[in-house]
Amino acid sequence: MDSQAQAKQDAHDMAHPAPVPNSLPPRPARAPSTSPDRSPPRKRPRTQAIRRAAPAPAPPPSTIPPPLPSSTSTKDFAVTKPPSRFPIQPLNRFHGPSARIKRPQEVAHFSYDDTHIYRPDDSSLTYYHRPTLGSDLKAGFSSFNHYEDTEDPHLDSLLRAVASAERVAGEKIEAHIVTWRGMMTKLLTAPFDAFAEFEMRCTLLDGCIYLEEDFSAKQKSRENEAKRPPRGHNPNLPDHAMMSYWGYKFETLSMLPVPPGEETPQALDTRATTPVSNHAQYCSIVSTSLGPHTLLLGGEVDGLSAPRIPSSPPPWVELKTSEELPASPSHRDILRFERKLLKFWAQSFLLGVPRIVIGWRTSQPLQDFYQS
Repeated sequence: MDSQAQAKQDAHDMAHPAPVPNSLPPRPARAPSTSPDRSPPRKRPRTQAIRRAAPAPAPPPSTIPPPLPSSTSTKDFAVTKPPSRFPIQPLNRFHGPSARIKRPQEVAHFSYDDTHIYRPDDSSLTYYHRPTLGSDLKAGFSSFNHYEDTEDPHLDSLLRAVASAERVAGEKIEAHIVTWRGMMTKLLTAPFDAFAEFEMRCTLLDGCIYLEEDFSAKQKSRENEAKRPPRGHNPNLPDHAMMSYWGYKFETLSMLPVPPGEETPQALDTRATTPVSNHAQYCSIVSTSLGPHTLLLGGEVDGLSAPRIPSSPPPWVELKTSEELPASPSHRDILRFERKLLKFWAQSFLLGVPRIVIGWRTSQPLQDFYQS
């Protein structure tokens, strides 16, 4: 075939290519449309892979604990986060205007009976009667009916009494802080007590803060106190249990369930042999304020020095025992003595107790004299 014929054959093959094996048949010719074309222009086919963004870094682990299942109690949720510590020193950080404190006013009360069962009344209220000097504060220790919490009482009795008072009054008792008097005493005296350390728990609910001492830490502190050897490791000195008993014995020697003037000579004479028990208690709940903050405080009071007069502050009395300072006290003796008197005052001040009676004892111990 000459070159001219070969060129004509190549042109024919390009115009009419042969079908490729295993390929789709050619698409049929599309009839021309009579309507105007409104479709968007066709995009160019991609000729390279899509560039994908780099994967985002993994989020940091959440500090919020996951919600508890509905069948799980909050008691089953172990708190692993260590407690926050708040150092008191240096005190000059708190310098500033003094906050105004309102006189405490009783808004509710309750009693624990002889078996330490809650009663919504004043059945355990007692009255002060002058004790007999020279009484042996050790007498009856072997039969002491001692009560100590084995489970965390929380604020249950306090809130129960407040709820009862609200139902009677038909109105809510407002407060910003609710706690026991003992917890507030620790807070009040902390700046002046270099020996004290405590742990507490706080709950914020509906704008009110509920404070209570950590029960496990409190129990551990009690156990350490009980194991502590006598002062100076002197085996002749009494242990912690005996020294605690002296205070309860002094209360038994000084209190009767009837007001002054209604007691009988027999009741006064049998006080020395009456078994000592700390199960029965009268607890007063007061409303007070510290600056703009209203507080509800509950705590045990030893009794009254006279019958109550309506619309007047109750004549509460607080009973304490203490050993006199030695003739030549050391600096540590003075610090311990001042620390004890500070707690006496703070406990009474917070509940509005106007009178403290201290039974000063000798080292035997015998109640040598008392001071109001």
